[in-house]
Amino acid sequence: MPPSPAITPPPGRAATLEPVAVERLRRIGRPPLRGEADLMAPGALAALQPSALSCSHYFVERLFRDRWSIRCESLDLDAEGAGIARYAIEAGGRRFEFVALANPPVEGGRSGRVLDGERDMNGGLYEGRATDRQIETMRREMPKIYAGRAEPDTLIWCRSNRSMRVFEHVVGRLAAGRQPDPERIAEIGYLMRNVGIEGNGIYGTRPFLTYGRDHPLGAPYMAQMLAGYMMREFSFDLAEHLARVGSPGAAALDPAFKRFIGIGNGSAIGLVFFVYNRPQFLGRWLEMRERLIASAAALHLADDDPRRATLAALLERAARFVAEDRVGEDGGTANAQRSAELRALAAAFAADATLGRPVRRLLDKAWAECAGATAETVLSCVMDLMPELRDRLLACFVVDEDPPPAPRMRLGDIAGLIERQYGWALATDTETPSANHFVWYQSISNDEPRRGTRHDTPATHNMLRNVVGGVKALLADIRAFGETGDTADFLLAHPEHRHTAQRIEHLRDARFHTPHCNPFAEDFRALDLVRLIMVGFYGLAKPVDYLDRNARGIMFHGAPARGEIGRTLEPGWHLPLMPRAVP
Repeated sequence: MPPSPAITPPPGRAATLEPVAVERLRRIGRPPLRGEADLMAPGALAALQPSALSCSHYFVERLFRDRWSIRCESLDLDAEGAGIARYAIEAGGRRFEFVALANPPVEGGRSGRVLDGERDMNGGLYEGRATDRQIETMRREMPKIYAGRAEPDTLIWCRSNRSMRVFEHVVGRLAAGRQPDPERIAEIGYLMRNVGIEGNGIYGTRPFLTYGRDHPLGAPYMAQMLAGYMMREFSFDLAEHLARVGSPGAAALDPAFKRFIGIGNGSAIGLVFFVYNRPQFLGRWLEMRERLIASAAALHLADDDPRRATLAALLERAARFVAEDRVGEDGGTANAQRSAELRALAAAFAADATLGRPVRRLLDKAWAECAGATAETVLSCVMDLMPELRDRLLACFVVDEDPPPAPRMRLGDIAGLIERQYGWALATDTETPSANHFVWYQSISNDEPRRGTRHDTPATHNMLRNVVGGVKALLADIRAFGETGDTADFLLAHPEHRHTAQRIEHLRDARFHTPHCNPFAEDFRALDLVRLIMVGFYGLAKPVDYLDRNARGIMFHGAPARGEIGRTLEPGWHLPLMPRAVP
């Protein structure tokens, strides 16, 4: 990423910069290869894999490229691991501090729910040096969850728990002067699991748009990624501390194991609200991703082009990475098939020079012969060939998410937009009982988004935006009113359509903004959209679907620890191979 991209506008500038960003995006890269019908089907969105445009990936590359400095200033922990740890972070000429408040391990079962009791670690990310008052406020207020309030200049609040399945194994092996068992690590993938990273105004944290254009955390979700990375760093320090408590001659965790160990992460169906509430944001990111793919697909890789050797190595590494997956939900049979598909593509690419002239031929082969997740893995490898273009595209990640206060288009133009861009919605069933099977609501007892059947929750107010139903009803009423009528008069007669009309007008220049499905239908699979955000956007590795409502996996899988900052990241760092066992 460029040192100071115009990724986010200062306060009040979003509406001014948005048209500039849209026009700049149109001039960068090539038009997408895939159309809306191909990409916006829920199954296609669920197949997206971590890539160069995933938040965690470009955070790590920014961290290493710009040589940020991270050091532990104090680690004041007792024999159970309770206490405080403070980390100083120097980035882009600014100082930040991450503070971890560690507690004795929670007794009983573990949960990923935000509201479930105490946590093994509460953490805060601060601009500048954290004051005693800020730390005391975090200690007092964070356990209150949504009732808690942070001090000014708090960027992030976060929480995590130890993974009891592997944490004690690592501590015990280090105390014995040995490294962990790679197979045991591979079965879990992390020492601590994130159970909440909140910022951008939540709990009174600092709003994102106040960071400013040149802020080192000014790209979307960079502050959240830094907090997640620091929780991972703390997990290493905590395990090594407890090992030293057990034995003064304890071993330190080898860098190869640190790279292989990530931070556990997961999210449930509440992310469906994210997808439907932030269509402009999601559409911009998908547009950038598709333009990067199309530009990489147009490359002609000669035999002596170093990018050809890089792509060949990435395909082989991806095949091994999938074969060594002990976490992913696909299990041995599906993983073996996916690995075999990747090996076959790697072999074909090595033997047939025409598959790289252009790269589009390799992609066509992957789409024609492989499962969706395999083809998307190939796309991720291909995107790694163009880091400079990725950086230029990220500079267009300026998104004005506020629609105009009232629709400005003529009524006939709104109807025309619906007919041209929302044919999928007009063809979607919204009348049968199976099309109205689910209702989305907010749980009073747990303060979490939930989904239930209309039979079980008949009096519940639906909270999820009904895009399909709204578009169909709007077009029907426009036709009945008359397309030559005045928009203001129409909305006076039909005020219920104002938000749908605003949304349609606001998204008129976006291609990839709304999944082509009915989220209230009985056959709607919510995890398809959860995986879109967790895997594709955030960069969650080795995801597993849990109870058909939660996607879990590993963040920062393969990322070097802070002790290696300053070194060059190797291609495919995000596809870590299992460390070798040490006798």
